[in-house]
Amino acid sequence: SGALTTVSLVLDVLCIACLCIAHTDNRWLGEADAMTKCLDAVPAILVGNVTFNVLYNTMSSVFYSQSCQMDTRLGSGADAMQLNGAFFNLGDALAIIIFTPLIDRCFLPVAEWLAGRKIGYDLKILTGIGFAMAAQAIAALLDHFRRQALVLPISSKCAPILPDDQHVQMSDFSAVWMAVPWAMVGI
Repeated sequence: SGALTTVSLVLDVLCIACLCIAHTDNRWLGEADAMTKCLDAVPAILVGNVTFNVLYNTMSSVFYSQSCQMDTRLGSGADAMQLNGAFFNLGDALAIIIFTPLIDRCFLPVAEWLAGRKIGYDLKILTGIGFAMAAQAIAALLDHFRRQALVLPISSKCAPILPDDQHVQMSDFSAVWMAVPWAMVGI
C-alpha cells in the first residue's frame, strides 16, 4: 500500500540519517584505532550507495519502459524486427569498458595535474553520481521528445499490454537515443 511504502521510506531515511550523524565524528567510540577509522567511512558509503543505486536502478525500470515506447525497429517496415528495450543497456556496458581505462589513464592524471593534488575518492564518487543524475535529466528530455512524436500504428512488442490485449504502440522516435543515458550511468 502507499502508506506502508511511505512509512518504510521515512524509516529508511531516518535510519541512514542517524548512522551518518553518529559516524560523522567517531571520537565517542574512544581511542582512534582501525575500527573507528573504518567507521569514519560510513556516511560516504551510505550516501554514495543509496544515491547511486536509486539512480542506477532506474535503468532496469524507467529507462527500459521508456525505450519500449520508442521506435525499437531495425528497419522501417511495419513488420521489421524489433529490439527489446533492454538491448540499449549495452550502452552502459560499453561505456564501462571504454571509459574506465580512459578516465583512469587520461582524465584523472590531467585533473590531478590541473588541481595540483590527488583526486580523492569522495570527488570520484560525486562525479559518478553527477553523471548518473545527468543521465536522468537526458532521459527525461528524451521522454519529452518521445511524447511529442507521432504515435505509430505499430505495437511495441516489449511495451506493456493494454486492456484490449494489444501492446502499447511505439512513438516515431528512435530508441537508439536511449543508449546515451544508459552510457552516462556507465561512466
